[in-house]
Amino acid sequence: MSWGGRGEKIKRTRTDIIFSEYVRTRDDWTCQKCGNEYIQGVDSRKLHCAHLWFGRANIKTRWEPLNCVSLCVGCHIKVDQSPADAYEILSKYRTPEEILWLQQQRDDKRTIKIPKDKDLAARAVVKELLYNLKKERGPNGS
Repeated sequence: MSWGGRGEKIKRTRTDIIFSEYVRTRDDWTCQKCGNEYIQGVDSRKLHCAHLWFGRANIKTRWEPLNCVSLCVGCHIKVDQSPADAYEILSKYRTPEEILWLQQQRDDKRTIKIPKDKDLAARAVVKELLYNLKKERGPNGS
């Protein structure tokens, strides 16, 4: 179950599912904190697409690859409870310029309901990202 931080449920859209697949594939189905490896299609619930800087309630960075990494369930819980851990991982994988850009994307309105047109537009972008990543890696994913 996902929450908006104020007791609000955040609906997981089809775009979220595709985006999560993209992030975990990009990260080779490996937890970016502890290094544990997972099997695509088998361990989907064990490896999460974790939003580090802003959660899924922030529409501007909800489907932003720079804001997300793959984390196993245990590491995701620890990182969610520690902003310092989240920043440590973020700074390990992102440049200071990318972090600054993410900070500038903050949406103080914290819109939970996603307009259908934004969801569909984001879905097209994310599908293309995933398609290009899989095409680049070839049939065996390497």
